[in-house]
Amino acid sequence: MKMAGDVKDKHRLHAVELEKCEREIETNPKFALAELKAKFYCCLAHDWYQMDMDEEGHRLLLKADDVCPGYFKGPVIKQVEESEEFGIIIKNLTIELLQLLSQSNG
Repeated sequence: MKMAGDVKDKHRLHAVELEKCEREIETNPKFALAELKAKFYCCLAHDWYQMDMDEEGHRLLLKADDVCPGYFKGPVIKQVEESEEFGIIIKNLTIELLQLLSQSNG
């Protein structure tokens, strides 16, 4: 991710932490299960979208689907049912994506 000028000053520290988290997901064996990796990529994507860094959020959603093909057709539903907090994140992501779609079509 490019940091120079792309991230608002108020979000810079959070962006650095998100990058660290992404590296951790990619390298730590506790994230070996593809469904778990995908879940955490969605959580990171949510944070990027909240900081108006839509490209980063989109990149991570694609990454979630890449590490766990079919993730958004099955495993994510089970994870949402198991965790109310994760369900809120996915609902917020859905709203964010719908808003982006309406802006690009509007």
